[in-house]
Amino acid sequence: MTMVNLRQLIVDHFRQDTSESPSWFRMTYHGIFWVFFLAILIVADEALLHGVKNWSFELINLFFYAVIVYYNLLYLVPNYLSKKRFLHYAGLLVAVTLIITCL
Repeated sequence: MTMVNLRQLIVDHFRQDTSESPSWFRMTYHGIFWVFFLAILIVADEALLHGVKNWSFELINLFFYAVIVYYNLLYLVPNYLSKKRFLHYAGLLVAVTLIITCL
C-alpha cells in the first residue's frame, strides 16, 4: 500500500456521501473521541500527577491505539470483513494488535 493509497483511504473515510470535501463534522467527532480517550488514559494511570514524562507515554500509547483502530477501520473491514472472510479478518486483527502492543 503506497502513501497515495493510504491518503485516499483516509480521505474517503471522512468524506460525506453527498459532498466531495471531507466531513469536518465526522473528523471533529473522531478528534473529540481521541481527546476523551487520552483523558481517560491519563486519569486511569494517574499521569496527571506525575508530569510531562507520563503524559508523553500516554500520547505514545494513544498513537498506537489509533493505528490499530484506523488500520482495522480503513483496511481490514473493507478488504476482509465486508467480503465475509471472517477467519482472515480475525487472524489479521489479532496479529496487528499483538505486533503493535509489543512495540
